[in-house]
Amino acid sequence: MDLFFEMHRDWPEGCASLTIKKGEGLQVSHLDVYKKPCGEAYLQNFRITHFSLGYLPDLLPNNLGWYLASPRLCNVLKTVRSEITASIQSISRMQFPDCHEAVINYSLVSATQVVDCLDKSNVALTWFDEGRDSLEKYTHLVLLRNRIPAGASFFAVTKVVSTFVVSEKIQKVIKDSNFSGVAFRECELVEN
Repeated sequence: MDLFFEMHRDWPEGCASLTIKKGEGLQVSHLDVYKKPCGEAYLQNFRITHFSLGYLPDLLPNNLGWYLASPRLCNVLKTVRSEITASIQSISRMQFPDCHEAVINYSLVSATQVVDCLDKSNVALTWFDEGRDSLEKYTHLVLLRNRIPAGASFFAVTKVVSTFVVSEKIQKVIKDSNFSGVAFRECELVEN
């Protein structure tokens, strides 16, 4: 039986962090990273406006909740590239004054696969609106097993705007590498 894990950010106290702002008047959403691959053209819509000094974890804290991965984490993701569907784009093209040069080597990780597999009958879900367009919070993810494509190993979930789901194999590869700022929680799988 396949197991899936919610990959989330677990930022230790004292971490460095970034403040990222969208350019004025631009019709682009910072949530697109959870819906589609986001390349250089997408990143050029944003600017890093503030950098707070501190420890640099493998997932860098930021005000948008983006998955900004260290070169070390990106290298591991690239080693399993044949098994994951993720876009990895360097943030070096984002203009930022007074930012630590080590941050230039971080990359934005975005989803290239979005799966409509959320169990919307889960009572532990809190929605932003009555139309249930996006999830505000939840205690744990409950996914419909038969909606997850065979071989899926790294994907976003429709209506869940701040997380990625990974297979047990990918979770083990990342966990065994002892990355900072990354944590996992097992997803519950149910039949439709």
